[in-house]
Amino acid sequence: MLITSSVIRGVLVLAAVAVQAVRPPEKAVIIQTIAGQMGTTGFDVNDGPAIMSILLSPSGLAVDPDTGRLFVSTDNRVRTIWPNGTITTFAGDVAAGHKDGVPARQALLNLPSGIAFRHGTLYIADQGNRCVRTVGPDGIMRTLAGFGTRSGPGLNATEVALGIVYDVAVDSVGSIYFTVPLENLVYKVDPADGILQIAAGTGVASAGPDGVAANLSAIGFVQSVALDADDNLLIAESVNCRIRRVSRSDGIVRTIAGTGTPGFDPDNSQNASLKYPRGLAFDRRTGVLFIADGDNHRVRMLFPDGTVSTLAGDGSFSVSGDGGPALSAGVPWPHFVAVANNTVYINDIFNHIVRAVTMHEITPSPCDSKDFAIFHKNVALFRVSSETNSCQCAAFETPGSMTAAVVNASTVTAQSIHVSGNVSIGGVLRASDNIMLGNASLSGWLRSLEDDLDELRLLLDANMAAIANQTAIANAIL
Repeated sequence: MLITSSVIRGVLVLAAVAVQAVRPPEKAVIIQTIAGQMGTTGFDVNDGPAIMSILLSPSGLAVDPDTGRLFVSTDNRVRTIWPNGTITTFAGDVAAGHKDGVPARQALLNLPSGIAFRHGTLYIADQGNRCVRTVGPDGIMRTLAGFGTRSGPGLNATEVALGIVYDVAVDSVGSIYFTVPLENLVYKVDPADGILQIAAGTGVASAGPDGVAANLSAIGFVQSVALDADDNLLIAESVNCRIRRVSRSDGIVRTIAGTGTPGFDPDNSQNASLKYPRGLAFDRRTGVLFIADGDNHRVRMLFPDGTVSTLAGDGSFSVSGDGGPALSAGVPWPHFVAVANNTVYINDIFNHIVRAVTMHEITPSPCDSKDFAIFHKNVALFRVSSETNSCQCAAFETPGSMTAAVVNASTVTAQSIHVSGNVSIGGVLRASDNIMLGNASLSGWLRSLEDDLDELRLLLDANMAAIANQTAIANAIL
């Protein structure tokens, strides 16, 4: 046991940290095909069961978190996979073209690639038309950038002629970011003025330095982009085998994963090598960035502490393992990923299918106080009741480092918790401060206001009683 101290807004807290390890079984993470027929390709115009549908090299993926529907770009269309397992066409037709100002199903696309969904709007990287398209809540297809005749940033985005647009992302205020790999640039369009700007890159295919403005640092064949919970821009710089982050606050770019040399490092590695990474998906619930690590034939997880682990794929260039552990499955050359509701979606352009890795909830059951912990290797969801001196535990397996927890109870409420070791937490945890508690770093909803100090002390004391002699959380000295 390690006794350490910390300060919460001037209040000293003593913490006793227990380091017991509890892991859910590997079977808690499985992989399965949810759409397409393996090895069968074509233009399927019919709606019906997604598992019986025929897809043509499905690529971009995006989830509507409110409805649970999954958007998939395939052939010249974007299709929707609904939670009940049916598939319908959302936008486009089997014929290629460019047609705007009409309902999405009457519009024409040309080899759509990356897609993003936010604020009720779907954003589409329309490769063949070299533009970005949108379908808003009104269901009408529009061009947002590209398909023009002029060149250079600083112009209205719809006046500009772009190269092949590969991926697109949108931040919390509606700014759109998209990649043009052959131009080695990430562009941005601010919705306030519609002007095209360079968000990252110099136009030169090179490995630019860190610690400088993003538009002064070269990026090599950038493929995918995503935004984290703070609207920092995340970039998959494929040819340089690294992931970079552009700070929203100062525009400075830094490498957060990858060494610049293609390779594969064991799980739980810091500064782990990647091999031509492609798609990115950020999970706002856990703070984990999912990476389609293309030539390693795996989906990796980058945790806030900088460690990298594997979610799915055994490294083989073959499709296999449906219904079994994701780590034992073949995940050949993934290009795009999406995440929502404890599920990670993966495209397979070669076998014409879409797969899902589901982190199943383990059925809640009474647990001893020794299980009252947030696990460094898992995503754990649990509840403690000081009134009954008992707890209910439910866990989601993530076969890697970093832990995030969503705890919702009368005595404990916390989110986005990163620990090293297993730490039990008590007290009023809410709002948005940071704290070091023992060997645990908490970020997310944490606040101890002066007005709450008496309440905090009572709740900490109650929680100490609930976990009895297991001393996984400290008493507070207020």
